[in-house]
Amino acid sequence: MAGIDQDFIGEDLIVHLFGWNGGKKSFGTKHPDGAHDDNYPYYRANEELGGEELLLEVMKEIKDRGVKVSLYTNGRIANKEMLNVPLVDMGGRGDETLSSSIVIDHSGAPVKERYNEREFAILCAKSATWRHFFSDAVCYLAKMGADLVEIDQVGFQETEPCFN
Repeated sequence: MAGIDQDFIGEDLIVHLFGWNGGKKSFGTKHPDGAHDDNYPYYRANEELGGEELLLEVMKEIKDRGVKVSLYTNGRIANKEMLNVPLVDMGGRGDETLSSSIVIDHSGAPVKERYNEREFAILCAKSATWRHFFSDAVCYLAKMGADLVEIDQVGFQETEPCFN
């Protein structure tokens, strides 16, 4: 962050970090062009980027300069490859997976969306499993020192009815 002219920029700054998540495990979700839509909903520091230790160090340096830190999450979609990963392997509790938390349409088919040429499952907001897992993830980020957590797509995307 060398070279920031605080007098020129002003006060009440926020640095919003994208693509910070990933973790030690490879879940087969690597996006070929490096887009940040990856490893949803695994919200732990990406080991390939220095892991939790480096993320904490970077966040401290930012905060020491009087700037707030915001971490990106997506509260609505999941990489299809992540649906059968036990929650305990993604920082959650238990061997349950999110496969039962996806939105199913009236005909029984999973509802999907595409972003950056990739297909994602939509998670059902009424699923207790998803709500508890995501709540735990946000609490983890707060304990790590995030001043803000962006929960993308929740406020502007149309809510799909869950028929499961």
